[in-house]
Amino acid sequence: MHEMQSAERMLAVVFADISGSTALYEALGDNEAHRVVEGCLQTLRNVVAEFEGRVVKAIGDELLCIFNDAPAAIGVASEMQLRLDAQRRADSSVPWIRVGISHGPVLEDAGDVFGDTVNLAARVAALAIQAQVLTTRQTVDALPPLLRAACRPLYAIDVKGIAGKVSIYDVVWKLDADLTLVSGSRRDAAPTPSLALRLSYRGQDVSIGSEHRDLRVGRDPQNDLVVTARAASRRHARVRLYEGNFVLIDESANGTYVRFDAQPELHLRREETVLVGHGLIGLGESTSAEGVEPVTFAVQ
Repeated sequence: MHEMQSAERMLAVVFADISGSTALYEALGDNEAHRVVEGCLQTLRNVVAEFEGRVVKAIGDELLCIFNDAPAAIGVASEMQLRLDAQRRADSSVPWIRVGISHGPVLEDAGDVFGDTVNLAARVAALAIQAQVLTTRQTVDALPPLLRAACRPLYAIDVKGIAGKVSIYDVVWKLDADLTLVSGSRRDAAPTPSLALRLSYRGQDVSIGSEHRDLRVGRDPQNDLVVTARAASRRHARVRLYEGNFVLIDESANGTYVRFDAQPELHLRREETVLVGHGLIGLGESTSAEGVEPVTFAVQ
C-alpha cells in the first residue's frame, strides 16, 4: 500500500469550470458539444502553461491548477476570461467559464494536491457565476497594490473545516471606465459619501447610498421599488451598500437577470453580484425577452 509522503508549501490554487455545459450538450448534441468543451479546456491549458502553472487534473469540464504565487493565479484567471471572450466574438458557441482562486498552504503528493486551500478554491468556484472570477481575502492580501485594487469585496461565508467566516472578493478582469473608477478605490476605504445607485422603473426612482444602505425590490407594495413584472416574486431581490459596493442579492423563485452595458447578461439564482456602471435588471425574465420592461440602474 502506498504511504503518502506529502510536502506542504504555499501555493495559489485555481479551479476553472465551464458554465452551463449541460445546456451546451442539449443545444449542440454530444459530438459538437464535446468538441466545443475540449477546445475550451485546451485554451485554458495553454493559458496555464503561459503563466508557468501546472494543471493538476481535469475533473469533467473543470480544471484544477496550481501556481507559485497569488499574482500568477489572478493573472491566469483574467487571461482565461479574456481569451475566451475574444474567441466568443467569432464563435458564439464558445462557452463561459467561472473561476475560483485560493492562496495558502497546500499538500502535494504523487502529483496531486490536498488540503483546506484546495477545498476552499473549489467552494469559491462553485459560488461564481458565468464570466466571474472570485477569490478570498487571504489571496487578495498576497497581491501587490495594483492587482489588489482590481478585487472588490462581496460578502463573507462559512466554510466547513475553516474557522471564522471567509471573505469573498470579485476579481475585475474586464475594465471599462466605470469599473476602473470603482475598483481603483482602496479596498478598506469608507464609502464615498456622494456615491449613489439609482434604480428606475415605470416612473419610480429610488436611490441607495451612504444614508440609505438597503432596499428591496419586488411585486409586494411594501417594497422600496415595486415591480409588477409577470415573473417577479413578491420579495424578489435586495440591494445593499456593503464596503463601498452595491450588492444585488437575488431572493426569488425565477432568478434575476442583470445586463451591464456592453457585457453578457448574468442570471442569478439565489446568488449575488456587484452593480457597477449602468445597465438593466430583469426580475424573473431576461432583460431582452419580448414584452419585458426592465429596471434600469446607474451608479452616480
